[in-house]
Amino acid sequence: MPFPRSKLDAYLVFLDTSLSVEHLFKQFQQWQANGSILEDGTQASKHDDFGFESFYKVQVIDSIKPKLFANHQGGYRVCCPKNDKIVTVDFVAGIAKWRAGEDAPEDIIVKCSGCNGEHALIEFVGKPALAFGTCAFRFSDIHSANISSSVAADIEKNVGRFSLVLKRVG
Repeated sequence: MPFPRSKLDAYLVFLDTSLSVEHLFKQFQQWQANGSILEDGTQASKHDDFGFESFYKVQVIDSIKPKLFANHQGGYRVCCPKNDKIVTVDFVAGIAKWRAGEDAPEDIIVKCSGCNGEHALIEFVGKPALAFGTCAFRFSDIHSANISSSVAADIEKNVGRFSLVLKRVG
């Protein structure tokens, strides 16, 4: 297994799987218009508005089916949403069930060894954060894991609620 690298990407994964990717492209175009990014998505003079200190490029990610966005390279733990006990094995079993079928992640119910209850796959808590989604912004090679609160509020207003997922790149 490869070692985690120092290169870090940030994914802003939108929680509404019915969200149209056009909303993301509209936000992308606003960033181009205000000088935050160039035509190809690379950082421009006002890139520090984002709060990542610096980044190489922002891209729109679009998928027909929900994807799991997580720190696959550097690893993650998965915890019970009720009591924070580590239940990665349960989550992995749910992921296998999800990948083998046609059900959406929110429809996969997993028996949790942490609380002996049942939870939808999307309810489990990743550490570091993980999220399921069909569209996201990917900020590649960020230098700080902190997004600006004003940019976050603007994205939530213009596009929708999102989860910030950090991913080490090999």
